[in-house]
Amino acid sequence: MNILVVEDNQITQLIIQKYLIKWGYAVSMAESGEQALVTFQNQASDEKFKLILLDLQLPGLSGYETFTRIRQLDTQVPVLAMTASLHFEPGLHPVSYGMNDIVIKPFDPDQLKALLEKYTHRA
Repeated sequence: MNILVVEDNQITQLIIQKYLIKWGYAVSMAESGEQALVTFQNQASDEKFKLILLDLQLPGLSGYETFTRIRQLDTQVPVLAMTASLHFEPGLHPVSYGMNDIVIKPFDPDQLKALLEKYTHRA
């Protein structure tokens, strides 16, 4: 089960990757919105991403713009916003914007695992 992680902080990347692999997920990494879009568009048809973990604060293309462009390509893949802040500008709450859920950084591994299982239908 392949998950795309879009995160520019290398330490956070390593931590997330460690847990995802431990839990049996395949992981693809992107450090920017632009790289995420290329990775998403080039995914193999037999290895489609089952979920995307998307940092909202990215260099270049924002997490919101990246999400909008991903939705133009695929309306079904679950997208979980990752953020260190619970304060959002009007209209920019990730769930009301259309993302499936929020992962607060630093994340609690048990909560992240529960969200992954919920949205990938894997227990």
